[in-house]
Amino acid sequence: MTLNNQHQLAIAIIIVGYRNPDDIINCLTSLSESSYTNYEVFIIENGGYDSFVSLQERLKAFSAGAQVIHLVNAGQNGGFAAGVNMGIKEANGFDAWWVLNPDTRPEPDALKALVYKLTVSNYDAVGGVLLKSDGKIQSLGGYWSIYSIRPISIGNGFSIDTHIDERKVESKMNYITGASILISKKFVETVGLMREDYFLYCEEIEWCIRALNQGMKIGFSKNSIVHHIQGTTTGSGAAPKSRSKLSIFLDERNKILMMSDLNHKFAKIFLSPLALSLIFFRYFVKGNINSFKIALSGWYSGIINKRGKPSFIGED
Repeated sequence: MTLNNQHQLAIAIIIVGYRNPDDIINCLTSLSESSYTNYEVFIIENGGYDSFVSLQERLKAFSAGAQVIHLVNAGQNGGFAAGVNMGIKEANGFDAWWVLNPDTRPEPDALKALVYKLTVSNYDAVGGVLLKSDGKIQSLGGYWSIYSIRPISIGNGFSIDTHIDERKVESKMNYITGASILISKKFVETVGLMREDYFLYCEEIEWCIRALNQGMKIGFSKNSIVHHIQGTTTGSGAAPKSRSKLSIFLDERNKILMMSDLNHKFAKIFLSPLALSLIFFRYFVKGNINSFKIALSGWYSGIINKRGKPSFIGED
């Protein structure tokens, strides 16, 4: 995997943080070992001014090596997509943007593999292998299943030693997981930015499917390996019984919104009751009554098209 000069893109790495400086420092430490060095890092702090100042002090003491790091105070917590969009705007003039979760640890060749796939194979957006903390595959990409009303992660739970066929993965996937996604300038100019009215969850799915509907190509590189400690700021990686209020609410709401936004209004009419029944079996039947009420509230908000930042944000 060799990149010649014409494939040496200037990359802006976009990291959206929320009061998690330890994650960000660990991520930057991994990035400092990257074999691809033509990049700058843009950190968007969504956690308010105090968190911005705290992170600023941590970064002053951090040995970044040759990394160029820009820290931006978002001013308010507009959600993940708002942070990504702000990062893209701040990093104007770059050839591509690597959206990277703060709770990730990229392996040294991760970015190089994504750039290679984007340029040599002529894709508009590329993802790679996400690994769980136990070393097993979290995702190779995913596909939105309209009939089961949920995103399905390809390869979830498989061993990293499993043979991975890139073309087979690409034939299945219709979205790249937002924890690690390299986006080209052409992608942004054609498709536009992420939707900000989801706040969290599903925004990268809608973004990718919107791109596919506009003729963009999304690809997968098995050589881009990123370790992902899922849900450290939102609680999304926890078991159903211990998931945060925010993650449960938005997960259910945004799945319903997705059906409207992807022109599945007919499906929304007929499949929303199915989504409700799945909530019932996932939470109520298992005795998670409080989680059931939260999920039900999220489902109803999706039905009435209530978007944006949840009114209860900040309670947890």
